[in-house]
Amino acid sequence: MSFDLAIVGLGVIGANLALNMLEHGIRPVCFDQAPCKLDRCRREGVAVAESLEAAVSRLSRPRILLLCLPAGPTVDHVIRRLRPLLEAGDVIVDAGNSHFADTMKRARELQTVGIGFVGLGLSGGASGARHGASFMAGGSSAAWRTVRPYFLAVAARAEGRPCAAWLGPDGAGHFAKMVHNGIEYALMELIAEVHAFLERLLGYGPEEAAALFGRWNEGELGSYLLEITGNILRRDDPITGRPVLEVVEDAVRHKGTGKWAAIAALELGVAAPTLIEGFAARLVSADLRGRRARGSGWPEAKVEKPDPETVAPILERALLAASIAAFTQGFDLMAAGSRRHGWKTDLARLARVWRGGCIIRARLLDRFVTALAHRPKEGGVLAAPWFAERLRGSVAELRRTVGFAARAGLPVPCLASALVWLEMMHAPRLHTALVQAQRDYFGAHGIRRTDRPGCYHIDGTRV
Repeated sequence: MSFDLAIVGLGVIGANLALNMLEHGIRPVCFDQAPCKLDRCRREGVAVAESLEAAVSRLSRPRILLLCLPAGPTVDHVIRRLRPLLEAGDVIVDAGNSHFADTMKRARELQTVGIGFVGLGLSGGASGARHGASFMAGGSSAAWRTVRPYFLAVAARAEGRPCAAWLGPDGAGHFAKMVHNGIEYALMELIAEVHAFLERLLGYGPEEAAALFGRWNEGELGSYLLEITGNILRRDDPITGRPVLEVVEDAVRHKGTGKWAAIAALELGVAAPTLIEGFAARLVSADLRGRRARGSGWPEAKVEKPDPETVAPILERALLAASIAAFTQGFDLMAAGSRRHGWKTDLARLARVWRGGCIIRARLLDRFVTALAHRPKEGGVLAAPWFAERLRGSVAELRRTVGFAARAGLPVPCLASALVWLEMMHAPRLHTALVQAQRDYFGAHGIRRTDRPGCYHIDGTRV
């Protein structure tokens, strides 16, 4: 019996994808170095192979290898093992969290021997892999056409459309997943900052906060992350019986994609401070000992407790404005990456892919689909009618939220960065004329004038 594709790597993603595919009439054969993982898949009714060579030999042509492996050297090692086993027309799909530059390099190398390569960004975690994920594909368009039917079959759906699409050549798919995770870091931090405001400044208990988030989730802020936040807040620790957040350490790890997004923004010259602060907040949180040592004796801010009923609607609109900022920065980053690498990524298509299955799925993405489909130029997405109206109606609340948090000594880096970014993006004239003059004063870099063309020094001489 021949199989449709081989899945290499049976961690939570690979194993759950195998089951998902089997349910959709796709016949995978699976391989992993760990016998226990093969045994588990075998018990679930999935065909397994005892070696990589055996897996390849059981595939129908063109042969498709789906790699669900940790990013980095492991992927290169497996590709080296596969190359002599494959021939022109076969396709390797990397569904791990690989860096987009590595994907570009692998695509070039495999193209020389006629092997198709797809860098597949996947979001949705174990549940998404099992029941429907969001797939962001990059690489050869011919290779994507070969494997496309399998991923459309097992993708999540939004309004009946599969959340899977080709976004451009070589590294486009993994770049999109990196941007997705940068937005994810920011949105998670934003929700956590709002929860801290509710808990520490308004005195909300877990049930009250969960109920409030539940109400917000019914409106324009509706999202997967807001939904699971409510679920977490309602959960008690099974060991102590206390609310679960009371026993969770406040030091957050990261796997690299948020860092890559921050680096990419800086390298591409994209102002994405809310994405960067989402990552930086995790770095600060990791300094657990240092924070505790320095906290002793730090002056306590004293402010009058605000009225919860008055402030809750303000926080809702502040979170909406900040979330719009985070998503917009992400799409700006994707656009810059596409321009730099010639991918010609359709941003509206990417927004559609993110509407189901993925971690950042949110009602706001429907609005981004509409705005991006009209290819906004002057003013960008922020100038699109719906976004301009919502921001005008909520920036005052974001200002009040950040201002009160600052007076109360509550750190809200993502909310604050979103506010500053929005203020600067809407400022007809910034304070940076002085910075330009300073650069010329000490470095003779020259200035651009408002009243005439050309480059001058601040003493009036022309460069």
